[in-house]
Amino acid sequence: LGPAGKDSMSMAAHRSLCAAKNLYFRTRIHQAAIDCENDGLQFRDFDRVYETSASFDDVYSSIVNQVFDIARNEDITYAVPGHPLVAEETVRQIISKALTENIPFEVISSSSFIESTLGVLRLSINSGILFLDALGLAPQNINPDLNTLFYQVFDEETASNLKLKLMDVYPNAFHLTD
Repeated sequence: LGPAGKDSMSMAAHRSLCAAKNLYFRTRIHQAAIDCENDGLQFRDFDRVYETSASFDDVYSSIVNQVFDIARNEDITYAVPGHPLVAEETVRQIISKALTENIPFEVISSSSFIESTLGVLRLSINSGILFLDALGLAPQNINPDLNTLFYQVFDEETASNLKLKLMDVYPNAFHLTD
């Protein structure tokens, strides 16, 4: 779906969505999904899974199982925000399972949040940038010598946990005095 509205989606992805007979979005909480819905595109989503699952592992497992329940009987197009191979655990699991079960699939990509972020920051990926998942972060993965972009920082709890892990690497950066 690209990083933002439907204008950031690749033409190939847009054509694929429009041609899909059985279209599912991981979430409708994304500007491209909202734009597609406003344009009359019919799709289902997995947002309810997020509301009823105890953990992200449960969410991912449930979505993957539901996708495969459908895929065993009919073609399905499964759309995700950003690029399908950037920070998309469900896609990683779907590809792994499809390869194991010899189920054909195609990955159609749009750009991810990375390209947009680099543009806003005016950074080249050649400058040395480390991309780290804030949810699965271990302090030993942080490299103080590199620019670092943390992703999946979506709520106060995740931001607080990230701060605590950063304090292990940069102990004086968050020191407040009276």
